[in-house]
Order: sequence, then C-alpha cells, then structure tokens
Amino acid sequence: MPSHTSRNSRPAAEFEDVVKKILSRALALRFDEPKRSQRIGAIGITLDRRRVGVEIKIYSSLRPPMRLIASGVAQLATEVSNSGFSAGLLIVTTTIPHDIADRLTSGTSVSILDLDWLVHHASSDPSMYETLWSALRHLDIPQSPLIVEETQEKRPSPESAIRTAPPQRVPAPPDKGGRLADKLSTLSCGKSSYTIVSGKRVRIDRQFENLMYEAINYLFDKDLTDFARQRKSHSGISYYDAVARISSDNSFWKDLSRDFSSRYVVFEFKNYCTKVGQYDIYQAEKYLYKNAVRSVAIIVSRKGADKNAFSASLGALREHGKLIVNITLEVICQMLRDRDGGDDPNRRLSAIVDDMLIGIER
Repeated sequence: MPSHTSRNSRPAAEFEDVVKKILSRALALRFDEPKRSQRIGAIGITLDRRRVGVEIKIYSSLRPPMRLIASGVAQLATEVSNSGFSAGLLIVTTTIPHDIADRLTSGTSVSILDLDWLVHHASSDPSMYETLWSALRHLDIPQSPLIVEETQEKRPSPESAIRTAPPQRVPAPPDKGGRLADKLSTLSCGKSSYTIVSGKRVRIDRQFENLMYEAINYLFDKDLTDFARQRKSHSGISYYDAVARISSDNSFWKDLSRDFSSRYVVFEFKNYCTKVGQYDIYQAEKYLYKNAVRSVAIIVSRKGADKNAFSASLGALREHGKLIVNITLEVICQMLRDRDGGDDPNRRLSAIVDDMLIGIER
C-alpha cells in the first residue's frame, strides 16, 4: 500500500489488522514478516507450506477503474515472481464480479479477494464484522447496500481463493507514471533555459507544463473530463495553465464538488527554483469565481508553498470559500507511481486537503 500522512496511516493499519484476522479465520494461515527488500509490504503469509504475498488496495470509490485493479494484478504478479512467493492475493475495498476478477487474473499467480469476500467471512463474528465496517468508515470507503449476497454454493471456498497452478503469464505492470515522474524530476527548474524535445528546442517552463498536463490526464482520467490547456477568460485578463470538469464517483472528488459548489478545477504549474509565494496564490484566487462554479485550484510546484503563500491560501478559504491546494512535485511523482501500481492516487490528494481543512482557524 502507498504511504499516507500520519492522519491516514492509523485507519490503514486498523484495516490491515482486521484483514489479517479475517484471513486467519478463513484460511487458517500464519503471517510472516516481509523482508525489507520486498515491496510486498502489506502481509506475507504461509499456507500449507506455500509462501503467499498479499497486497491491499484501498479505493475511495464504489466502482474504481478496472485499469487500476489490472495494474495492481500486474504489479503483484511481478513481485510474486521476483520474490519467491508461490502465489499472490490482491485484496480490494470494492466488489468485483467473479467473471471480471477471473479475466483480470487469468493465467497469473494472483487471486482477487474483494469486499464481498471480506464481509462474508467476517459476518460469522459480530465483533469482527463491526470492526471491519468501522475500519472502512475511517478510511472513507463508500459503504454500498449493493454488496452481493451470494449463496455458499456460488461463493468460492476459502481454500480455492489461492491459486495453486503455476502462472502462465506475468503481465508487465504499467510504467507510464514512473517515466513521467523521472522526466519531471530530472528537468531543470526555472524558465529561462531550454531543453531538447524530439529534436526541437523547448523552453524549460513550457516543457514542465507539457509534462504536468500529461501527468494530470494520466492521474485523473476517470475523475476529470473536458481538459483544456492555456485557457483564457472572456476578457483575456485571467489566464490559467489548465482547467477540467469534475465528473467522478470517487468520494474525494464528489465531496470536493459538493462542499465547494465547484464544477471545475483549475491547475497551475510552477517550475520555480524556489517556493511559491503569496503573489502566486493571489493570482490563482483571481481565477476562481463561485458564481461560475469554479472554486477550486491546484498549484503544482517543485518545492511547494512558502509560509506566506500557505497563509494566503488559508485566507482565501476562510474569507471567500475558495480552495487553493498546494502540491509539491515530489507528491505528484508519488501519485504517478501509485497509479502505475494500481493504487488510488486521489488518496494522497485527499489527505492534503483534509489536513488543510482540519487545521484552519478563524
């Protein structure tokens, strides 16, 4: 699982603990401490003398994109192959029809255990059942009444949850996010110098914008639509790097749109060698207009906001209800790699916004 802020790490740990208890009850297994060199950091288990790697994916959506889960399968299959495990279990906080799960894992050493499976195997113990739902609430996982109630005959037995046949294929995990992160990290800061792209000289700050526009499309392709670059207002006074329309069933974006009455989100990309200053916040605030349902801006910069800029962001929120979120390039790169690995990149963004809202004062 990706690392989270301290505010989110405790609920994630609680969820991992209850997952361990459910697996212990259903599969009669023991847990191993994963080696430091292994990326499978959630749980290592031994079942019938077979070592099995377990990865947990937390999604803040009832219907996370299947490409995220497919990426998680590919990543886990690769890690299982490289780490000496005999099989892998991918545990997801959503319900996936068995035929889709079978297609996603066909030919691999990975099996998917979904929320339906966890709820079913926790339901025999009222305390465990309540602990599971409590952990899901703390993680802000949507709790739908649509969890499939299958008969025991239709439901796979615990023993069949782990694949025993050797894998026929190890799908290559996606690496677009990692490649974008590497390009962004190695690009020089500033705007006066040039770089060579496809044989052409491109100004450094323009290439930073190009890469960031590609990055937000990769990260939020199922959450935002109608992306537009270098958009001007009707008067030509306001000019922002990118704008997109919120169209998502992810709880983070749905809450953001509802709570701030915002249909659109504005992006600004700053390739500064220093931190963003308060002038940049005031400029971004001019782009936001509540009557035009455009109340949210995200500023991505290499080093984040300085103290005065952060205070200005809080002031815009406190006085005008405009949300201006500052994100460092490091966080964006982490989100890009999360996306490659099948994790929900919105969870990092959600933690930043939550910390900002919880800490604000009058």
